[in-house]
Amino acid sequence: MWMMRGQHRWFSARDVEFEPEETVVATWNELAIARPLLIERARALFLIEQPDAPGPAGLGYLATVRADGGPRVHPISPAVLDGHLYAFILRKTPKAADLLRDPRFALHSWPLPFTDEGFDDEEIHLVGRAIPVADPALIARVGVAVGDDPTGGVVFELDLVTAMHKHRRGGLTYDVWRASDRH
Repeated sequence: MWMMRGQHRWFSARDVEFEPEETVVATWNELAIARPLLIERARALFLIEQPDAPGPAGLGYLATVRADGGPRVHPISPAVLDGHLYAFILRKTPKAADLLRDPRFALHSWPLPFTDEGFDDEEIHLVGRAIPVADPALIARVGVAVGDDPTGGVVFELDLVTAMHKHRRGGLTYDVWRASDRH
């Protein structure tokens, strides 16, 4: 539960209207077609398909909504298979319960390492809806891609609502894409 500044009424997640059927979503591939340069940077910043990775998975921070409405953030290994973005979540973790109860998520890129020139705060974040996957063959493929035992987790397809890429090449730039813009 949280309280809005200057207010005396406490709010919880139950007070917020949530109508996922009204939200326009897109797949990773649809975003790649619409914004190939943004997806190129996303692949790099999420470390997807790096040469030393166990499979076509990367690293990112997944934010979910706890039962009390508060945020929860954990590192995960997102995987891109057949043009779709997936998250493999261990079955007994709180974030799996979070996504099964409330499918909203945010996925933020891993920070770039410091260099001799300083810190580069380039980032990508994706916002959307997590849809549980029921196909055992796909669950197995995602488990292998992230280097985990497929029987120990739940797989979610991450449908995208918005994507944002921030960088400082040529000045501070925010490149924002919305799935609803393509309709």
